[in-house]
Amino acid sequence: MNPTVTKEDRRDVMASLMEKEFNDTLLELYELGTSYFQHRLWNETTIDDFKNKRLSFILPTFDINVFKYEFDKKQILPFTVFDEANTPPRSGHFSEVECVKMLASKQNKVHVPDKTVRVALKKLKRIGDLGYDIQKEWEREARAHQQLNCLSENIIQDFAAYRQIATNKQLDEYYLVLEWANGGSLFDFWENNPEPQVDYPNVGKVRRRVKEVVEQLHGLSKALEAMHSTSARSPGNSRKNSASNSPRLPSEKTATWEEDAFDNGGPYVNSSSLPTFNFDSEGNSESNATIPSILVSSDPASLKATEHLDSLNWRHGDIKPENILRFTTGQQDDELGILKLADLGRAQQHQFVTSMRHTKEKELWRTRWYEPPDLEKNNHEEAQGKISRLFDICVSHNVFLRANGFPTGEKGATPYWRKRRDGSYELTEAVTGWMNHILEHDLERDGVIGDLIRLMRDRLLQIHLPSNSDIYERGYRTNAKDLMGQLVSILARANIDENYLFSGADRTNMSPPNVINSITNKSLQSKGGSFLSVEDTSGVKLPIIQGRRTEIAQRRDYTSDIKDQRRTTPEDPSFVESMLMGRNFGCDDPELCIDCNGIEISSLHTETSHNMNILETNSTKSECDICEVIYTAAKDHCIKSCDDIQRISLVRSGDDFLLKGTDRKFLRLIETKQDMTVPLAAPELASLTSNRDPSPADLDSFMKLPRAWLEECNTNHEDICAPKNTHILPTRLISVANLKKPKIVATADLSQTNLPEGIRYIALSHSWGVMPYEDITTQNNLEQRQKKIPMDELPLSFRNAIAITSALGCTYLWIDSLCIIQGPDGDFGKEADKMQTTFNGAYCVLAACNAQSAKVGFLENRESRSKCVKIGDVFVSPITIDFEREVLNSPLARRGWVLQERALARRTIYFTDNQTYWECGEGIRCETLAKLKNDRIAFLGDPNLPDYTIRPSSTVGDQIKLFIDLFQRYTRLEFSHPEHRPISIDGLMERLTIAFKTRSLAGLFKTFWGRCLLWRRADNTGPLKKIPPGKHSRRTPPTWSWMAFDGAISFIEPGGGHVSWNDAGVKLPFANLTGDQTSWLRTSCQNDSVAIQAEAFDFDIPANASKSEAYIYYDDSTISTAKCVIVGTDKHHVNDASMKKHYVLIVKPRSDILGATSYKRCGIGYILGKYIRLNGPSVYVLIE
Repeated sequence: MNPTVTKEDRRDVMASLMEKEFNDTLLELYELGTSYFQHRLWNETTIDDFKNKRLSFILPTFDINVFKYEFDKKQILPFTVFDEANTPPRSGHFSEVECVKMLASKQNKVHVPDKTVRVALKKLKRIGDLGYDIQKEWEREARAHQQLNCLSENIIQDFAAYRQIATNKQLDEYYLVLEWANGGSLFDFWENNPEPQVDYPNVGKVRRRVKEVVEQLHGLSKALEAMHSTSARSPGNSRKNSASNSPRLPSEKTATWEEDAFDNGGPYVNSSSLPTFNFDSEGNSESNATIPSILVSSDPASLKATEHLDSLNWRHGDIKPENILRFTTGQQDDELGILKLADLGRAQQHQFVTSMRHTKEKELWRTRWYEPPDLEKNNHEEAQGKISRLFDICVSHNVFLRANGFPTGEKGATPYWRKRRDGSYELTEAVTGWMNHILEHDLERDGVIGDLIRLMRDRLLQIHLPSNSDIYERGYRTNAKDLMGQLVSILARANIDENYLFSGADRTNMSPPNVINSITNKSLQSKGGSFLSVEDTSGVKLPIIQGRRTEIAQRRDYTSDIKDQRRTTPEDPSFVESMLMGRNFGCDDPELCIDCNGIEISSLHTETSHNMNILETNSTKSECDICEVIYTAAKDHCIKSCDDIQRISLVRSGDDFLLKGTDRKFLRLIETKQDMTVPLAAPELASLTSNRDPSPADLDSFMKLPRAWLEECNTNHEDICAPKNTHILPTRLISVANLKKPKIVATADLSQTNLPEGIRYIALSHSWGVMPYEDITTQNNLEQRQKKIPMDELPLSFRNAIAITSALGCTYLWIDSLCIIQGPDGDFGKEADKMQTTFNGAYCVLAACNAQSAKVGFLENRESRSKCVKIGDVFVSPITIDFEREVLNSPLARRGWVLQERALARRTIYFTDNQTYWECGEGIRCETLAKLKNDRIAFLGDPNLPDYTIRPSSTVGDQIKLFIDLFQRYTRLEFSHPEHRPISIDGLMERLTIAFKTRSLAGLFKTFWGRCLLWRRADNTGPLKKIPPGKHSRRTPPTWSWMAFDGAISFIEPGGGHVSWNDAGVKLPFANLTGDQTSWLRTSCQNDSVAIQAEAFDFDIPANASKSEAYIYYDDSTISTAKCVIVGTDKHHVNDASMKKHYVLIVKPRSDILGATSYKRCGIGYILGKYIRLNGPSVYVLIE
C-alpha cells in the first residue's frame, strides 16, 4: 500500500477484505481474483505490490492430498540448510542433492516427535544435452515417485515435487523432496569397507553379515518386482499454492502414509498393505532422531503381476551402487542397514510387456560400466529397438556380484561381457572362472554363497531374453518375481540352518582361482586365505581375457612401444589429382647460377653450401631460381646475413633438405612421374592475396582442400571422428547465417527446432593476446549482440573464423570470448566446466596457430611467397612439412587451455605460417598433400580420446608414459591466470580416468597413485610457487598435487613392477568425496576433505651419502624440520632391510603449533632404509 494512505483508509481496506471473507487460505493462492479488491484504493499497482509482499508471510505446507506444487521463486519455503560439514551437498550430471531440515509442522504426511525432519532436497540441473527437457524430466521423475511411493520398503520415498516459477521460464527451478539416506550410498559403503569379511575370527558376526546381505538383496528384488508390476494409477493432483485441508494426524509414535497422499483417484491398495513409519527416539543419536524409518507391508496384493493390457509398469534404467542408498540406525559404522533403490530420473513407464510393445526406445543417458549388452547396436536392433524390464535384472548382477565379493572384499569387481568375433556376446573368462572356482573348490560352495553364485550364473547373467518377460524360462534371463522367490527360498533355509549361512571352516589353505581381477590387476588371494579378495599376482600365470581394458591390465606389461617418430606417406594419387588439376606450377626451364647448376638434386647424399650475400643478390636480381627459393626459406626461418651467419649449409635427408647440424627442415623435394599430369604432392599452395577479409574467390580457392578433407572424413570415418547428435551443446553460439550480421544465440532456443538433424557448430581455438574490452561479450553488450554483432567490433581472427565457418557450410560458431560472458558478473565459472564438451562436440575446430593475438588474423598472405622450381622430374619447394614446429610448438600451443582443446577436439584444421594441416582419428593431412603419423601425437589427436590408450597393443607402461608425458608437457605451458592451471585440464583428467577404469583427484589416478605422487620440480627451473585461489574455485588443490603449484615438473620414474606401493600406510582421500568428481572446479566447491593420511617418520641423510643412496628434490629450498612419508619400496631382493630404497614424500607442518597433524608437501625423493628412523617415534599426519 502507498505509505501516504491514512490509518482510516487501511482499516477500510481490511474491513473490505474481511467482508469478502479473505483469509490465510486465499492468501496462499498463486492467482488472486480481482473480486476481493473492490475498495477504491486498490489498483493495478497496489494489487501487484500486495501480491509480491504477501510472500514473506506465507510458508506453504506440503499437504497429504497433493504431490506436485508450483511456487513463486520469491516465496520462502519450510527448509533450512543442515550442517554442511557433516552432510555436504552432492552433485551429479543431472542434479544436485543436499540435506535440509524441513519444519515438521509444514507437512502432514508423517508425524515426527521433533520440530524438524531431515530430508533430501534434489534440484534438477539445466544441462545442454540435445533432447534434454528439464520440465519433462522432472515430470517423469515426479510421476515415477508418485506412483511408486509406498509400494516397497526398498524404494526411496518422496514427500513432494515442486517447481519454482521465475519471471523467465528458462530460470524456473525443479525440485523433489525425498527421504534422507543417512548411510550414504552402497558405493560409499564398499569404498569405506574394502577389507575381507569372511575371514573374521568371529563366526557369528560373519553369519549375521551374510544374512544381512541376503535380506537386502531380497528387499531390492522386491523393489524391482514392485516397479515391474505396478498397476495403472491415476496421475494424482497438483496445485499452485492451493490451501491445505489437513486430515487427522496419526498417533504420536507412528505415522501412516495414507494412499491419497499421492493419489486422489481412488484407493490403490487396502489399508492392510499400507506402510507404517516407526520412530523410536530412545537411544538414537542426534543425527538420526528425525529420520523416519519406513516400513512397508509385503502384502502380495500390492505387488500384482502385469496381467492386463491397461497395466503400467516401470523400468528403473540406471541401477548401480551409487543409486542404492543406505538407511541405518547409526549405531555401527559397518552396519549395512536397509538398502533402497533411488534416483528414478531415468525410469521409464510402459503399458505393455516388451513382447507386446511396438515403440522403439533410445536411452541417451546411461551408465555403460554396469549395463548388459542389451543396448549394443546389434542386440538393440534384434529387440526391434525396445528395452525390456529385464534390463534392470541384468544390471542388478553387478550388485549381486559385489555383494558376494563384499563379504570377502570389495575389490572383486570385474568387467562382465565380451564380444565374440561373430558379434554375439558372452561372459568374460574372469567372471565364469571366478564363479566356477567357487562352486567347485570353495568351502562355502554348498551354502548361501554357493547358492547366490548359482543364482547369478543360471538366472541373472543370462544374455538372451525370454519371449515373455513375466514367465521364467530356463536358459534365459529371469524376472524380478522369480528372483524374489529364489531369494525367499535361500532366506528360509538360512533361518533354520546357521551352517548354511557360513560354515566357519578354516580357509587358511584355500588356493586362489587361476583368473585375475581386470581392474585392480591383482589376483584373488586374500591375506587370510579367502580367494575372493586381492593380493599381488607377480608370480601367478594368468589367462589373457579378451576386452582391451582387461587385457592391458592383465598383461602387467610396463614396457612402452610408443615411438616419437614421424612417418610421412603420400596421399592417394586420385585425391592429389583432384586437388591440383588445373593449377600451373611453372614448368619453364629454371634460371640457375653456376653453384646451383652443380647441385645433384636427385642424390640421397647431396650437401650444398651457400653464401648468404650471394643468395640475397641472386634472389633480388632474379638471377637464380634455386637461390631465390633458399633465400626465401632463410627469411621464413628468420635467418639473415650477418657476421655470425655467412653461409647456409644444407644436407639431404629423405625428401627434405635440412639445415646442417640441426633437424630444421629447409626445402622439400616432390617427384613427378612421366605418366601423371600432376606431381605426387603439392609443391605450391593455393593463393591467398590478403589476410584481411579475403575475397570470395580467394577464400573459395583456399577452402577447396579443407572442404574435401571434411567431406572425405564424413564419408569414410564419420562414426569415429564426427560428433554424435547427442552431444552437449554450449550455452551460446554465434549464428553466421547472415555474414554481415552475425549474432549470439542461446542454444536452448535452438534445440527444439533443430533436433532432427542436430546442430553443427565450429569452435575456434586462439590466443587472446591483449583483448580490448569492447571485443568481448559482457552483461552490458549481451542483449545488443543477440541482435547483431557489429563486424567492426570484431578482431581480425574472429572475422576470419566467421568466413571459414560459412565456407565449411556451418551456420554456427563458438568463440570463448564472445560466447562466454566475461567480467566479474559473467559466467566463466559455470562455462569452464563445460569446456571439454564444447570442443568435443564441435563439428570441427579451427586452430589459429600462428596468431599471437586475436587482432592479427590467421589467414596468411601468400602473395610474396617464392614459387617452386622444377629441376628435371623433381620440384624444389620452400614449403616444408613440420607439424611439430608449426603446430605443437606454435604460439597457440604454448597456451595452457589449448592442450585440452586439441585433445578433446574430434577434427581440427590448423592454420600456420607455412601451410594448413588437418587432424582427425585417421591421422594428420597436410596442405602439401601428404599424410603424417606419430604415436605420441596420435594420443592427443584421438577423436574419441582416450581410446588410443586402450588400443589392442597398449600396455600399462604405455598408459604411465602417456600421463607422465601429458603432465610434464602441461606444466610447461603458459597461463594468463595461474589459478586456471587446475581447471583447464579437467576434461582430459575425466577422459583418462574413464580409460584407466579408476578414480582421480587433482592430478592423481587411484590406480597409479604412487607414481602420481612422485612428481618433482623440473631440472634447471626456479622454486615452485603456490597458485593463489581463483575467482571461480573456492580453494586451491592440496599440496601433494602438482596442480597446486606454478612451474614445470618432471617425475621420478622407477622401473615398472619394481616397487611395492605402500597401500596399507597411505590412505587416499577418495572415501571422503561426496561424488566421483574428477573436475577440480567442482571438487573445489565442495567441503570434502582432500587430505592424504599417512604415517610420517624422521629421517637423517648424512652429507657424504651418495646420490644412489638418497636424493631429495625440494619444491623450494631445503627444509630442516621435515619428515618423510613412505610412498613405495623397491622390490629388489636385499637381505638387509636398511639397504632397501624407499620412495618418500617430504612433508612439514603447516603451522608452528606443537602437536599439529596438518602437514604440507615440500619435496619428493628416495632414501635408503638406514637413513629413515623406521623404529623411532612417528606421527600420523594429514597432508593438505
